[in-house]
Amino acid sequence: MTASDEFAGGPNRAADSVGPDPAPAVVRTVTTVTSDVGASDESVRGLRLLVAVLVAVEALVLVGLAVFLVVETFVATATEPGGTIALAALALILGAGLGACAYGLFRGWGWTRAPVVTWQLLQAGVAMPLSASERWYVGIPLLAVSVLVLGLLLTNRVITREPRA
Repeated sequence: MTASDEFAGGPNRAADSVGPDPAPAVVRTVTTVTSDVGASDESVRGLRLLVAVLVAVEALVLVGLAVFLVVETFVATATEPGGTIALAALALILGAGLGACAYGLFRGWGWTRAPVVTWQLLQAGVAMPLSASERWYVGIPLLAVSVLVLGLLLTNRVITREPRA
């Protein structure tokens, strides 16, 4: 018995039926549409590079902040040197983590999406009040980078589901 016989109801389908033979089966091809329709590999690589560079710049700023805090602790008279060193260590750890995420974004690894989205939401939460204060020149660029990175990360064009090779 072939696949076409099974679809028609078996090999003796015509002998069992009283009326005329049923109409032939119609085969339909189903295609899926994703957000990558029309996207070339070059544009995807360009967006991936843009997001990775923006996150890498954020990581470098955090590492720079950590270095500044350590130097400032020893050069100036700090009232709370322990707190300053702890803040510098936190900034260094966050900068290293964001640096690893920037590399993962460049490679298109899916695990990087969650920590980077979390960081962008925290950064936007800090940037919004700064944008409405006297330090608007710090808040507006922070908010712009957060919105841009979040917008690009939430598309399927930046992160791929390919296994690590």
